[in-house]
Amino acid sequence: MILLVTIASFFIDRDRAVTMVVTYVKEYVPLSSVMQDNIFDTFTGVISARTQAGVVAFLILIWSALHCFITLIMATNRAWGTDIHTRWRLPLKSLLLLGATTSAIFLGIMVPALMKITEGWLSPLLDFFSPAYALVSYF
Repeated sequence: MILLVTIASFFIDRDRAVTMVVTYVKEYVPLSSVMQDNIFDTFTGVISARTQAGVVAFLILIWSALHCFITLIMATNRAWGTDIHTRWRLPLKSLLLLGATTSAIFLGIMVPALMKITEGWLSPLLDFFSPAYALVSYF
């Protein structure tokens, strides 16, 4: 239910979204007025704390991604029989891998989109790059 309220609050007013979701749930689950007020207050509190919760969730996501890469680095080092550095090298390597992965994903999304946007603009100027545009914008 909180997910429904969060998604709906992007498109309509927050209070209206809470009221609509509570009304929708009320059709399927009998709620007293006290229970409805408690749910409404809980939803309002969760939605108002969305920014702070988003920052905390983002930090937890980064932390877990770093530990995922630390595990991969340690497993690879152990498989190859190399030394495992645990102080500052391992988190630095995992941060570097996270940055490389994020950059690759970002470039993989943005380059084809930019090629599609600039194709009509640049193709009259650079006619010989037409096959390159077709190849890059295909992916």
